[in-house]
Amino acid sequence: MTRRPKVAILFGGCSEEHHVSVKSAMEVAASIDTQKYAPIYIGITRSGVWKMCERPHPAWDDGTGRRAVISPDRETHGLLLGEPGESRAVSIDAVFPVLHG
Repeated sequence: MTRRPKVAILFGGCSEEHHVSVKSAMEVAASIDTQKYAPIYIGITRSGVWKMCERPHPAWDDGTGRRAVISPDRETHGLLLGEPGESRAVSIDAVFPVLHG
């Protein structure tokens, strides 16, 4: 079986268009071919915190997501998930920004 490329779907944000971005990301989630791609959903809260979540939905920021930051290390391509001191790296192959405003 061929490895599916990991695609980070980035949505949400601090703007007034936050809810529009979430709705757009829901459409992307419904349309992405999961047989071909492995989606990783990264929501940005209204206060600017990045979190990995299961899927985009209106109440995605319910406190269950893991914090996510882009890795500053050239050796670690992708995201760091978790809190400082207990993070793990997740590689990504592409980013699909679904941000508005």
